[in-house]
Amino acid sequence: MKISVVLRDALIYPFSNIKRLFILFILLLGTFLLIPVIFAYGYIIKVIKTTINGSDVLPDFNDSNVLIEDGFKYFFASIIFGIPTYIVYGVLLFQYKTNFITFNILNNPGYLIILTIITFLVGIVFFIGLANLAYQNRFKAVFEFKNIFKLINAIGWKKYLVILVIFTLVTQLVVIITSLLYNHSTLTPLNSFIRLLESLVIFALINSYILTFGSRLRGLIYPVDIVKPVFKDKTVSGVSNADIKMKLKAKNSLNCINCGTENPENAQFCQECGSKLKNSKPPKKSKKEAMIVIGVVGLAVILVILGLFGYLFTSNNLSNGYVVYNNSTPMQQYNGYNISFNYPQTWNLRVINSNNSTTGPIINVYQSAGPMNPTEFQVQLQPNYGLSEQAALNLNANNQMDGGVKISNDTLIIDGITAYEDIYLVNNGQLNDVTFNQIYFVKNDTTYLITLQAPQSNYNNVKPVFNMFLNSFNITN
Repeated sequence: MKISVVLRDALIYPFSNIKRLFILFILLLGTFLLIPVIFAYGYIIKVIKTTINGSDVLPDFNDSNVLIEDGFKYFFASIIFGIPTYIVYGVLLFQYKTNFITFNILNNPGYLIILTIITFLVGIVFFIGLANLAYQNRFKAVFEFKNIFKLINAIGWKKYLVILVIFTLVTQLVVIITSLLYNHSTLTPLNSFIRLLESLVIFALINSYILTFGSRLRGLIYPVDIVKPVFKDKTVSGVSNADIKMKLKAKNSLNCINCGTENPENAQFCQECGSKLKNSKPPKKSKKEAMIVIGVVGLAVILVILGLFGYLFTSNNLSNGYVVYNNSTPMQQYNGYNISFNYPQTWNLRVINSNNSTTGPIINVYQSAGPMNPTEFQVQLQPNYGLSEQAALNLNANNQMDGGVKISNDTLIIDGITAYEDIYLVNNGQLNDVTFNQIYFVKNDTTYLITLQAPQSNYNNVKPVFNMFLNSFNITN
């Protein structure tokens, strides 16, 4: 089967039964639970089986025991094949003394290239190996590397690698487009719970398509004529073993899969029942087919590049979902403890130590973007208890930021009062390169300590918010 035909079939296949695709989507929503995900993985194996058996639509969800058994095979196989990737991440996390959640590999292009190469090399084996697991119905079949390379030789290395590259490009394109839509949604005032639900929906939406698309590709290119099928279950999607053998034979001849009638070599449809013949020979369109493949690949590459640049332009960091702020950003006002200031409507506010007369209250305003984006500012009101203004200023001037390197200092005016600013670059062991501003001034026997912080890569995006906050800061007593 030509590459263009395989791709066209696989791209539209997930929509062959919207109801079943939606059920898979619902299962993937339970990604934090084991059983729904295992059930979904088993269904993906079933998609491969039924594709090899000649079915052109998404299968049903019956045979739950088989689905769970196959799901665990898929699950453990993916973990084992992922070990090289886990090792690379482990080395990175150890080197940078951080954790998987907060680490951003995009800041380490050398390791990103290594990880991409390793992932692709592993994918060469795993992509068709998973189809071998499904067809042989044996867990060990995915690790039979000698047989897997025989399968690739039967497909043709050139054809196989082209399909694998296109599959990777389509997968990344879907992810990038969906991520762009998700970035746009961060401009709306969502709380953490809704943000979590939104992430789960996007994950399930992407994977329900990608998993069925990839499984269809595997089943279509699997060279059944060089492998002896071994199915433990008596039927696959209601098809008996006898029917399977007949259909496999029909796939390699012009025998009709539907009724078994043998047809002339150039027949497009069965002379008996009118069904489309799987191995029919259409008029030659070699140049046209080649142009279609080149066009599809070229368009995919262009869209991926444009999507990547657009994503970088809108977010400055592909994993953090940064928002660019400006003077039109909707703001709201805080009033309390004899101070007032403006802050973005989408940010959260909390008061700490409100009843502590020794250290004074802390008003903290932060962006609800999780640990990967520690963007916040806060105000602490410290009683001076008789210290002179100069003594209080000297006390704060001598305080050094632990783990930080001072990169500049300056003076500025806040509410008509001279304030002192120290700017640090901090690596706190959890995130790399955080810009930290410490501002302090004294009025009415109280030291006002203001801190601003954001990842260095995002600092310029949120600087307008910090400026609006400082310009609106007012002491009301």
